[in-house]
Amino acid sequence: MIKISPSTNPCDEKNLVEYAKELQGYDVQFIHCDVMDGKFVENKCLSVELIREISLNTQLGLDIHLMVDDP
Repeated sequence: MIKISPSTNPCDEKNLVEYAKELQGYDVQFIHCDVMDGKFVENKCLSVELIREISLNTQLGLDIHLMVDDP
């Protein structure tokens, strides 16, 4: 079975919760969130607060991709 996990990139952060809510209307079970530390890769990540907002406002599971030196 194939599961699709749409990414939060390059979605604008101010629209991210609405984007996640919209995905619930499709056959999607997870949303992919990149977390970067600015050392391992360029720092362009979601804040913990924003990831929490997605979690609290959708039924989607979170697929967290850590791209950090020291997880």
